[in-house]
Amino acid sequence: MLCRTESGKGGRVKNWRLFWYQVYEKSGRWSGHLLFAACVAVSVAVSCSAALAKDMGSAVILVLMTAGCGLVTGLLFIRIYLPQIAENMAFGLIFPRKYLKEAPLVLSPIHGLITNGRYGEAEKRLLELQAQYPADSEIVSMLVDLYADKLPLPDALAAIAECYLILAPPRRNDGHVFIIMRYADCVMKSGVPGNLGRLAAFLKRELRKHNHLTPPEKKAVQERLNTIENQLQRKGGENV
Repeated sequence: MLCRTESGKGGRVKNWRLFWYQVYEKSGRWSGHLLFAACVAVSVAVSCSAALAKDMGSAVILVLMTAGCGLVTGLLFIRIYLPQIAENMAFGLIFPRKYLKEAPLVLSPIHGLITNGRYGEAEKRLLELQAQYPADSEIVSMLVDLYADKLPLPDALAAIAECYLILAPPRRNDGHVFIIMRYADCVMKSGVPGNLGRLAAFLKRELRKHNHLTPPEKKAVQERLNTIENQLQRKGGENV
């Protein structure tokens, strides 16, 4: 498991985790751009060879190779530059195996524990589930609520939220923006410049994604990011 926290210990995901994830994310994007450029170059080279071929057999083979290269190049273009279309295409093929493999989690007993004020037991059971399903937004939302309103443990809330945002699945869900906003509220309330800068990095990363947030959600996250950046500028001016 990539990251985990325990209540009462103030566990935070170390800074290098986000740093290396950003390096991995950026290297993946640049690798995709280079691969696409290479496919375009190969397609052009094969097309020129087909045009200059002197015998019919070679020309036919080169034309077929050109068609294959064009198909691969087109698929890469959609995957890299039109990710929402690629997601919709893949979702219809992958959905039955990827999303219907397991029955939904039954969380009503944990809701009952929270309603009855048994927060410690609820936290323990939620952390056990979170260890198995770190990218499940419903589990993380319940933990975030627990750490924000019932216990409260802001460091544990931030660690759980950051872990989720790093491991979040590619398809959006209704709990995603809720976790982001709860995390932002927690960090902005503390006002610690280092934590605010870390939060800003996570929000920028979420805004770069194409299919995690709806347009209204993106607008709300962007407004929160603008507020954080203004807050950081004011704190920077005070320290001068």
